[in-house]
Amino acid sequence: MNDEAQTFAVPAESARQKATPKAASAQPDAPAKSTKDKIHSIQYLRIVAALMVVFQHSIHEVDQVAAKGHFGITNLTVDGVFGVKIFFVISGFIMHALAKPRLKTPGYWWKFLVERFLRIAPMYWIATTLFLCAATLFSSQVNHAAMDPLHVLASYGFVPYPRPGDQEMSPVLALGWSLNYEMFFYVLFGACIFLNTRSITLACTAAFVLVAALHGFTPQATAPHYLSKPIILLFLAGALISYLHQVIPQRLNLPSWAFLAIIAVLVGIKQAFVPVDGPIQEEFPLAIALVAAAAFIRINDDQTIVSRVLTTGGDASFSLYLFHIFAINGVILIAKKLHLLAKIGTYPVLGLCIVASLATGYLVYRYLEIPILSWTVRVRKSLFGFVSKPQP
Repeated sequence: MNDEAQTFAVPAESARQKATPKAASAQPDAPAKSTKDKIHSIQYLRIVAALMVVFQHSIHEVDQVAAKGHFGITNLTVDGVFGVKIFFVISGFIMHALAKPRLKTPGYWWKFLVERFLRIAPMYWIATTLFLCAATLFSSQVNHAAMDPLHVLASYGFVPYPRPGDQEMSPVLALGWSLNYEMFFYVLFGACIFLNTRSITLACTAAFVLVAALHGFTPQATAPHYLSKPIILLFLAGALISYLHQVIPQRLNLPSWAFLAIIAVLVGIKQAFVPVDGPIQEEFPLAIALVAAAAFIRINDDQTIVSRVLTTGGDASFSLYLFHIFAINGVILIAKKLHLLAKIGTYPVLGLCIVASLATGYLVYRYLEIPILSWTVRVRKSLFGFVSKPQP
């Protein structure tokens, strides 16, 4: 694996190194301490994708209040689901890159599954529990607050299940729909590792194409039907980008502003020409192009303040994704109590939602996610007898 592909995705390797420096450095495959080992372009893309989700939810919540109070709505549109699709491609890229050099490690397939479960479940369970508490305390303010025991249990178990009321295949914390796909991807990827240690790329291609092909034969409103949607092919696309990243050594060196310009152009094309409710396949090439660009571009000014801020944002993107909705709803509750839309207008309240989301995401990352990562390292050490490379 290329040395610059050693850190990625949902959290940051640098943070985990700070949390457990001795455990990490003791391993032969531990990431180097230098920040040069980080693919900064992937980090930039992660925070951009997370911000798309934050903007969509902020706009939606503010416009709802503005419409009811007959204030001017923002008339803005941001497709947060497109940001999630970018995350799916990134996830496929990262998992393939991390797994490729470790395929022949005895029992790696179950170690992989344990690592992924420990990485995702604790933070998601905390967010889901917090939502359940909020739904109980503020039942008149929280959408879809009606709770069904089976629905709650399925949500904690990452199993798609019809939501009470509208029968949408959505978990208690609606944001968790993407994590249901993530967990399914991990299970399928782990099965590929178990069945074929020689060519994970070939195994993934066969498995994901087969599952997507079976979509039309599965009963509707069931977990198999939901999880076999074509969107899962984005994980495969990420894995294929990782394969190309490993066999093609050439990289394009660019400053941060140039890569951000590329992101802006591709996201702008999505916003301008691909409707939010259009066929999802129309968005696939743009999401794939963004991750491919990030994979083959090396940021050459990674020590600047802008680069450090964006990289930290990428590190905190998982916390931002899971917890921003609490910040937004907190701002909305305060705005209603203080009549802020009438006093300061719609756009300032929207700005407050976004700032509160970013602050919440960073604080949760700093004071909750990093300690949990440190705890999972100890758990993995007790299970495996050693600590493998920290996983994103």
